[in-house]
Amino acid sequence: MRIRDEKDERSRARHFWIRAAWAAPCLLAGIPLMTSGNLFGFLPGLALIVTGAILIADPIAHAVSAPLDHFFYPNRELEKPLPPYASAEAKVKKGEYEEAMVAYQRIAAEYPEEIEPFIAMMHIAVFNLHDPARAAQAYEEGVRTLKAEEHRLALTRVYEAFRSTTDPKPDWQQTHAVKFDPKPRPRRQPR
Repeated sequence: MRIRDEKDERSRARHFWIRAAWAAPCLLAGIPLMTSGNLFGFLPGLALIVTGAILIADPIAHAVSAPLDHFFYPNRELEKPLPPYASAEAKVKKGEYEEAMVAYQRIAAEYPEEIEPFIAMMHIAVFNLHDPARAAQAYEEGVRTLKAEEHRLALTRVYEAFRSTTDPKPDWQQTHAVKFDPKPRPRRQPR
């Protein structure tokens, strides 16, 4: 990465000096013509000054804006590209949950520092596949794989939240919510 930056800087410096070599005669010839006092000298002098300014403007603008560019975009060139979540998300939207799980597992294998694939796998397992055991597997794999402590803690919090949606309610919550129904209705089977 650093070698390419040095090469770019050398080519930019070369570019500046070539443009400066063309701009200097334009500016030096344009100033006396423009200040000659007659219209026939003023217009060509103005044209030469504008041409010289246009020639030198690009390298000067780059030299001024480059430090600001690094200030606002410090990691413009990433060492590793961002994970390709689009295909996995598209499979979820199509209802292809098993294929989406496989896609997220591939992303998790390629990008072991990312927490999002593990959260997505737990979400699909709990809410789409209705398989809490598979969510637990994704959680355990994430805890083993993730190196950052804050990512492991965040994954644990998300897993606990998902698990609370699948766990049955305690007895004291069920007794207040249950109403007596003389005709029991058939229960809906989970998918």
